[in-house]
Amino acid sequence: MARRSLRLGSTGTISAKEFCEAVTHLWGIWRGASTPSLPSRIGLAVSGGADSMALAFLCRQLISERLIPDLQVKPFIVDHLAREGSTDEAHKVAGWLRELGFDPSILTLRWSDGTDPSSLSDFETLARKLRYQILGQACKKYNTRALFLGHHLDDNVETVLSRLTRGQRQATGLKGVASIGHIPECHGIYGVAESGSVIRLMNAQSMINATRARDFSSHESHNSKGLQPERSTTTDRARRFRADLKLPIAEGGIYLFRPFNSFPKSRLTSTCLQGGIQFVTDRTNFDPTLTSRNSLRHLLSNDMLPRALQAPSILQLIENSQQISDELGNESNAFLETVRVRKLDLRTGSLVLEFPGPRDMENIGKSQDMPVENCPPKLQKTLAISLRRLLDIVSPAPKSDVPLEKFTLALQKVFPAPGTTRDEEPAPARRNIFTVGGVKFEPVMLPKMWAGGKSVSLKSFAPRKQTDYFPNTWLLTRLPYSRRTPKPVSSFEIPLPTSSLADSAVESRWSSWQLWDNRYWIRLRAEKAIPGNPVEEGSFEPNDMSIPIVVRSMEGPDLADVRRRLVKYTWSLSNKQFDPNSVKPDSPSFATLRTRHHLDDLLQYHAPGDLRYTIPVIAEATGQKRVLAFPSFGVKMPVAFTQRMRNNNGTWTLNWQMNYKHIDLDLLNLISRDLETVISQVTPISET
Repeated sequence: MARRSLRLGSTGTISAKEFCEAVTHLWGIWRGASTPSLPSRIGLAVSGGADSMALAFLCRQLISERLIPDLQVKPFIVDHLAREGSTDEAHKVAGWLRELGFDPSILTLRWSDGTDPSSLSDFETLARKLRYQILGQACKKYNTRALFLGHHLDDNVETVLSRLTRGQRQATGLKGVASIGHIPECHGIYGVAESGSVIRLMNAQSMINATRARDFSSHESHNSKGLQPERSTTTDRARRFRADLKLPIAEGGIYLFRPFNSFPKSRLTSTCLQGGIQFVTDRTNFDPTLTSRNSLRHLLSNDMLPRALQAPSILQLIENSQQISDELGNESNAFLETVRVRKLDLRTGSLVLEFPGPRDMENIGKSQDMPVENCPPKLQKTLAISLRRLLDIVSPAPKSDVPLEKFTLALQKVFPAPGTTRDEEPAPARRNIFTVGGVKFEPVMLPKMWAGGKSVSLKSFAPRKQTDYFPNTWLLTRLPYSRRTPKPVSSFEIPLPTSSLADSAVESRWSSWQLWDNRYWIRLRAEKAIPGNPVEEGSFEPNDMSIPIVVRSMEGPDLADVRRRLVKYTWSLSNKQFDPNSVKPDSPSFATLRTRHHLDDLLQYHAPGDLRYTIPVIAEATGQKRVLAFPSFGVKMPVAFTQRMRNNNGTWTLNWQMNYKHIDLDLLNLISRDLETVISQVTPISET
């Protein structure tokens, strides 16, 4: 990524043109060369200090000087309620912003009743979390993905110095705060944290055939009067997606932009003074006895630190660390080009990878006779970063949450030293199964009749010993749940239409999205049941006008119960007389389980062994707690529920929408290359 130079010694005001260059530089990096490099709709986080008021003033200049004439700006002011007069101050800042021609919104943090936030020992940490969450949700409501902050060069110096005092020595932590990045502290908030839109992996060959068919139809219709091209059928559409890649993948979320990262605070203050812009001065920021950050600020501003810790030295450290980090990223990308994705199954969150063998590793600097722990530290770090990026695809841990030190054993297992793969070793050692970051790594063999993974089930990848006689292929799956830790559960209350609407309404409103097991986004709603399916009384306890539902992992007793019910439903369907024209076909999104053998085939071939107990199921939250659907597989039980409550009497079933968690674009390109798919355009998800 291109970087703007750090200029602590720069003085004077920031011109609108200079600010425009900083903004368009960041926007171009974020959006890429294929899209416009001018923003059209952004949010501003405004505290009222010189930094954020300079940001607001310069954004106004972008519009008035027609540098970005169509820019729409929405300032957000967060009232922490942490000190007396904070609300009055927020309204005063809002008045200043209105004078600039903006329409600001004041966002008030909510604390527990009777809590004095300033008295909390972890106030700064908690306030930061709540602040980002309320800002992220405000940006989502305003329909912008870009939130601009007034963080500047001095802030970056203080941040790195603070990390040094806490023992940080890694280049990734000493490169300062990124100028562009995902909003923090919002994990699990749909539409804010890497979600809100979707992309899909589409079958490349079917897309080529579809394009040819369109071209042919167009040609025929042009040359044949009255002839119309055939419409695509559901089957045609289904061929665009492989069953294991059919789930949409989450994309989107709110990003933070720091256009002042290369400008010192003195220039921001000068810009406000020169432009006649009022701002608030928080005197508590200059009391060195209040916080460690204030102490560092005091020492820096008064040149009381050793030369190695003064601002010029820290700036040089930031630049060097950024360069090292960029080099590691580039080398990781180069290494990933040597890795082959043999299979990805989004239904179970499983991944089969073929890593380079000993001879191929020589091309990246690891000789065949050198144990990986003796390789240069930079190469070890490159390999660890690469493994962590791949692990993120299936891990239930938040992205990049696993420390690189945890990958020491992984490197030794995946890239074993010579002499450690001989047949005289004990069998458990030869299997080399290990876990890291909530992911199980298991060495497997490619199927004998390998067809590029197009129609190969997970069951086809047999376990193997780690020897030089097989390709270096590994299966990565979510680690089975431990008995010592709670299993992930997402709870829903699915509303039903009232009796006055029941006759005309065919569906209720969607629930809110929830992130299950940090892997699957899901939302639910109730729909009127399709005629012809068996009907059961709901075993759940009525809660006024909603159905209590959970998304959880499948458990041992579930399988026997589902099989028993499928036998009963199959018999019921085969003996029931009904008009086939009255039965709607399955939707393109999901199908109905018709027989026990259908379920057994799905699990045996695509979720073998313990893997099936890590997949999500939709189930009743109360009563018999029966399984209703297997959402990641897109199948549901062939049963409807009669719901008799105070204001309702109808027969209902469940519908759902599910997305797989966000996958980085570099990794998606790797997957697309090896699995012969095309990444679709980003599609926003409707709220209704």
